[in-house]
Amino acid sequence: MRKGFTILELLIVVAIIGIIASMAIPDLIKASLAAKETAAVKAISTVHTAQAQYYSQFGRHAASLSELGPPAAGADLIGRDLAGGEKGGYHFELRPQPAGYVLQGQAHDLRLHRPLHVLFGSNAAHPPELGQ
Repeated sequence: MRKGFTILELLIVVAIIGIIASMAIPDLIKASLAAKETAAVKAISTVHTAQAQYYSQFGRHAASLSELGPPAAGADLIGRDLAGGEKGGYHFELRPQPAGYVLQGQAHDLRLHRPLHVLFGSNAAHPPELGQ
C-alpha cells in the first residue's frame, strides 16, 4: 500500500482553493478601495481643519497645500506627504477662491473612479460636502 496523495486528489484540492479564492478576492479588492477612499476623505477633513487654523492665524486661507505643510515649507499644520499633494493613493490640489478654496482629490488607481471635489468658504451655497 502506497502512502501519499494521488495527482487527482491534489488537483481537486487546488481547484477548491481556486474557487474559494475567486470568491474572496473581489471582496478584498472592494475593501481595499473603500479604505483608500476613506483615507482620502480623512485627508480632506485634515486639510479643512488646517485651513481653519491657518485662517485664524493669518486672516486668509492658504493658497496651496505647501503653505499648510511642515516648517520648511509652511505652517506645519499637515504632514509632508499631504503638503506635497499626495496621500493614500490620491493626488490633491488646492485652489484658492475669492472667499474660500476648492480642494480636489483624484485617485491614482483607475478602479477608484469617483473624484473628490470639495468647496469651502463663505460663498459656498451649501455646507461643505463631498461631491462628484
